[in-house]
Amino acid sequence: MSKGPAIDARVGVFCEQFLASARGYQHNHPTINKTIALGSRSVSITVPISTWGALGNPLDGLVEYVGEVENPDVRIILFQNAEYARLPIATWPSSWHYPLGQISQDQTHRYRVAIDRHTGTVAVFDMKSRVCGVWAYEVARLPYWWVATPFRLQFSWIADTFDAELIHAAAVSDGNNGYLLTGVSGSGKSTVTHQLAEEGVKAISDDFVLVENHHISSPFLRTKLHDSSLEMLPNLWTKVLNQKEVGQKRIVEGAISPVTEPVSLRSIFLVRVGDSSTILPESRTQIFRDLAIGTIPGVLGGNLRSLSRITSTIRHSTTWRFQTSDSQSRNIEEWKNFVANST
Repeated sequence: MSKGPAIDARVGVFCEQFLASARGYQHNHPTINKTIALGSRSVSITVPISTWGALGNPLDGLVEYVGEVENPDVRIILFQNAEYARLPIATWPSSWHYPLGQISQDQTHRYRVAIDRHTGTVAVFDMKSRVCGVWAYEVARLPYWWVATPFRLQFSWIADTFDAELIHAAAVSDGNNGYLLTGVSGSGKSTVTHQLAEEGVKAISDDFVLVENHHISSPFLRTKLHDSSLEMLPNLWTKVLNQKEVGQKRIVEGAISPVTEPVSLRSIFLVRVGDSSTILPESRTQIFRDLAIGTIPGVLGGNLRSLSRITSTIRHSTTWRFQTSDSQSRNIEEWKNFVANST
């Protein structure tokens, strides 16, 4: 928890009222619940019973926690505007908000707060009680991509409390070792992840990965792909949930393997599309830039601790550039050669 001045009274009142509204909704409206795994932690998530559409409710795409849980480590309540669940009025200065809606923790102290204009949601996480509320005016109107990979910001907040980091990257495993694949949007990391999965490599995630004590896992079971990627991966088309929608990324279910035990991280690859398939050494500085760009600006709620954790993760890993081509067989051959030569 960051150090700073005492919490501003206006923020404290808002957060207390907000979480009271979340609990009020949970107690007075029909809901469903699932306990999911966020690395080594258990997170109980409650969402309204609603008409969620083709994707189903957001709990369907999350990895279930294995084992009995009497007291989960954290609770998340997704609620919507209704009786006993009104959104309290915020009276603090708008200058406190970062561009993507988060509020500096110097102002909120024990709370993490975000007014997310991108999704139309408001979120408050009380790090003392370990209760997180997420409000939407009407959950049925949440963006389809949010339903596919929900609670990313909140998972990032939670991970920060146990010195873990949710980063924007893909990840695969050969059964013994884990590998991160990083790159800017459109770099090809999702495509090559699923190409490798078709050859028996375990796809842990193609979008968001939790790094905890130099081990990797992901709470998400779904993946989002452009039509151009599916043209290269036609076998996945039958697993697309939103086939009839126009102008959307395709949400694929069943292409990700749930990780019940975190996998030891061995190497990090910077993915780029090129004319040929090659794997060559890459500088740690360039790897750091790609991981930091995808994590720090606020998409996942990163902070200075994120920089330290990303740096530590890179130092404990070998770093490579994976230049991929439009030939799946050559990408796979290059990968197999790399694994064979590195064992």
